[in-house]
Amino acid sequence: MTRPILEVCVSSPDNGVLAVELGADRLELCAALQLGGITPHISLLNFLKKTGVPLGVLIRCRPGHFIYTNSEKELMLDQASGFFDAGADFLVVGGLTETKNLDCDFLDRLGKQFDTRKLVFHRAFDQVPNPFEAIDELAARGFLRILTNGQGDRVADPFERLKDLVNKAQSRIGILPAGGIRAYNGSMILGKSGAKELHTSCLMEFEYLEIGFGYVEQLDANALKELRHSVDFPHPRGWKMATSPQETNPIESK
Repeated sequence: MTRPILEVCVSSPDNGVLAVELGADRLELCAALQLGGITPHISLLNFLKKTGVPLGVLIRCRPGHFIYTNSEKELMLDQASGFFDAGADFLVVGGLTETKNLDCDFLDRLGKQFDTRKLVFHRAFDQVPNPFEAIDELAARGFLRILTNGQGDRVADPFERLKDLVNKAQSRIGILPAGGIRAYNGSMILGKSGAKELHTSCLMEFEYLEIGFGYVEQLDANALKELRHSVDFPHPRGWKMATSPQETNPIESK
């Protein structure tokens, strides 16, 4: 059986190196994970090239909703160009209209400027009213993958929705389950959905700085080791999938 791909989202050089040491197959680089992630500094990409794994970069110019102004789109196109020039293997991007549908104008601008086979659509996907039409739109444009939690906040059974999304995507575009994934649910998500890879940040509880501002974002080494083992050697009885905010790690939106 092919080993499942484990993508880990990191916001610091130390966390990136540690994630690879613990079995991450590729990294998504972000800043401010407590805000759902925003575009990191380009130096993080340069530092983590030494890990030797594929490196993706989140292109999200601010926290909050995914409806962007023209100026914000220009900024993100410029950020995307800079990261590709610096050697990023793929970029994680997205945008929505006022009606929460895909911002096809922005997608087309991305397609004119970049190779869409190196573009991943981020968790804005979980807000679209018709995810199956969105899969067709993104697959037709040649996108590489879609990050999704199976629209867990919108449907009663995220397991079933993930399975339906994987079946809809077939070999046209990848479906990458994300959001609150740990050892107790990772192997079951793979087994029930048919997905071949998982995305996680495996963050520890945030440590507030008494001197300074904000929170320290630290990778939970034990959680990542347990997740890696659980998907490589799944328990025959499996684990349940968390389906509510109370059951998931409340600090992880990635």
